Amino acid sequence: MERSPEEAIREHTKIYGVGVWTTQLSVAMVSEKLTIGPISDLAVRRGLRRVFKEEKDYREILEIIRNLGNYIGLIMYLASYSYEVSK
Repeated sequence: MERSPEEAIREHTKIYGVGVWTTQLSVAMVSEKLTIGPISDLAVRRGLRRVFKEEKDYREILEIIRNLGNYIGLIMYLASYSYEVSK
């Protein structure tokens, strides 16, 4: 039986000491779907702000990228990459 990335995250975070961020990264690395990413990661947040260039509230940015559906994980990865190379 194939599980959704969200189900895998819920199961893995039941393990003592394994948090959501770690699980999101792990699932994102092995999933064929690009719908999962570490949204709470500081580099992702800073990268998204950098991509949008205007001063938007983080919640507004999150709502925009959630509407991008199947590519949200890829967008988070690229946003964090953009931030890291800009340092």
